[in-house]
Amino acid sequence: MSTAPAQTATIRAVHCVHGRHRSYLEIVPERDRVRVQRTELGKRALNRFWIMWLRKLLLEQAPAHRGYGVEVRNNCVVVSSEATMDALMGTVHQIAAEIRPLHEPPMVFEYDFGKRERRYGLKFGSRTIDWEGIVDSIVMPRGVRLELSLWPAAMNFPAEGRICLVRPIDHQLSLSQLSMLLEMEIALACHQ
Repeated sequence: MSTAPAQTATIRAVHCVHGRHRSYLEIVPERDRVRVQRTELGKRALNRFWIMWLRKLLLEQAPAHRGYGVEVRNNCVVVSSEATMDALMGTVHQIAAEIRPLHEPPMVFEYDFGKRERRYGLKFGSRTIDWEGIVDSIVMPRGVRLELSLWPAAMNFPAEGRICLVRPIDHQLSLSQLSMLLEMEIALACHQ
């Protein structure tokens, strides 16, 4: 029987490094991993794609030699590692501090074709955006492709163009997760 003291699970607020250091996220320790979830302010302010943004940042910035695992759930991100709990919380805290509210991307969900394809209409007034440059610069996971169609300005359609997201049926990320990834990339590109 172990006589080690029980670890107390304390929720740690993550203060955003952008703006007035507001806390949009919090870290909850769970045995050998942590769960990152939105605070009340985060539920009102963060875009729905925040979980894919955090996943991307963690996979890009977390030390590879520590074996970080990132699992996206409906409303949170679960992170595990071979590191100590203090090191895990410190790394996740530092990376999660980059998450902030962004303007919604200038596109509107149109419809899905089963579980393989999702279509977005480009909002009116977005012609000044370099859609071709943005879509060409987006790196989607292997097997996923983006198709961009822009209508001539003289055409009177309900949108100025369309982006189609097409995925293999057996892809590890769901169509919803890939859609959030696309929305995040476009929101980040339009934010800059």
